[in-house]
Amino acid sequence: MNSRYKQLIRDMGIFALGALGSKLISFLLLPLYTHVLSPEEYGVSDLIFTLGQLLLPFFSLAIFNGLLRYGLLKDVKAEDALCCATRVFVIGSIVAVFITPLFQFVPSISEWRWYLCVYVISSFALSNSLVYLKVKDKNTLYAILSIAQTLSLVACNLVLLIGFDLGVRGYLLSYIISNALTVLFAMIFGGMIRDFRIAHYHSDLMKSMTLFSLPYILNDISWWAIHSSNKLMIEFMIGSAVLGIYTTASKIPSLINVVASIFTQAWGLSSIKEYDTSNDTSFYSKVFNYFIIIIFGACICVVSIIKIFMRIYVSEAFFESWQFVPLLLFGAVFSAISSFAGSLLGAMKKPQNLMWSTLVAGVANVILNIVLIPICGLWGAAIGTLVANVVVAVFRLIFVKKHLRIDYRMKRNAPIVFVAFVHMILVSMDFHIGIVSVVALLVYAALIYKDIKVIYQMLLQRLKQR
Repeated sequence: MNSRYKQLIRDMGIFALGALGSKLISFLLLPLYTHVLSPEEYGVSDLIFTLGQLLLPFFSLAIFNGLLRYGLLKDVKAEDALCCATRVFVIGSIVAVFITPLFQFVPSISEWRWYLCVYVISSFALSNSLVYLKVKDKNTLYAILSIAQTLSLVACNLVLLIGFDLGVRGYLLSYIISNALTVLFAMIFGGMIRDFRIAHYHSDLMKSMTLFSLPYILNDISWWAIHSSNKLMIEFMIGSAVLGIYTTASKIPSLINVVASIFTQAWGLSSIKEYDTSNDTSFYSKVFNYFIIIIFGACICVVSIIKIFMRIYVSEAFFESWQFVPLLLFGAVFSAISSFAGSLLGAMKKPQNLMWSTLVAGVANVILNIVLIPICGLWGAAIGTLVANVVVAVFRLIFVKKHLRIDYRMKRNAPIVFVAFVHMILVSMDFHIGIVSVVALLVYAALIYKDIKVIYQMLLQRLKQR
């Protein structure tokens, strides 16, 4: 097997160690939240994090993107890139502290404004720390810290939500404490303290990293508009209780995101290294097409069992959220495809293409939410998110095609997308879910039969060689 595929698979295995452990535990926390918090309390808690995700790009300048790209360059010392990113962190944190008092004039978050401030700062520090571990090729430590972060989150939740019954305050503190502890461990065990001592500040490097990262600000804000603006609109147009239902539904696509994040983290490193060396487009094509097989297969399987699963998984007050999950899952698949294409555009140093694709989709999502939520309620929010994710994926794949001769295998992949789409619609309508799901899985298996056969023969050959 080519060394590039070995490295990609090795990195996927390492990131899987962290992602599967941390995401699984996080996923298992949702029943705790839905039993301990009311739909209104859960909606308010998620609203704070939603606003935090909006503020983070402004205070951080999205500099962690520049840290990853320039930290991996051979002619740049990773320590110097960390020094530049840390300067932005210090300045951004000071600005956040000074601006926070203004939020007292926003009734829905006034009580929680300082929790919001600390959450943004801790998230900024966490992003810089974890990205730097990737830059230094300490992926195993990255995976271990991902699990450690989640375990600390579980411990804090058990103590603060169940032990002290702090409600929303305990929910927010749990995330802040787990973020802070992970940053501390990364600095100690990742050698960041030592690297700070030998790092040097270079104004030219700071300028290059900042200019590279600036388009990501608008990109991140647009992603926020796609995935989170509907929550604010639901809060404003319908109410916090209904927001709790939608928030619960939006957590389920994390099953798809687990699969996607394992791949995209490894792919982000491989795409940069490959582009800076041989830039073999056949490598990109093969990886993309196997990724499509895995991600849509996971979507079909999860959608098939979602109604039964949600009956067991959440309390009765949140059960109705199951019907919105298929649309959000299908959207999550296209979000994963966007991440794949986004890694390639980042490797090519084309952040402006990332920005424009996400901006167009973000605007479309906001318009759809304004129009559809008053008419269709939560269905309108789910449809808006789905359409926006599809738009981003299509635009980015087109941009990539302009720069790389990548083969998307549309004759094979288009039918897979169609089967998953029809399956998603019928399950959302609660239309003979069992029969529809069996048919969808059989058709999907027939479409990928040749690819599975190739993989089987390749693995069999490897076993014979050993």
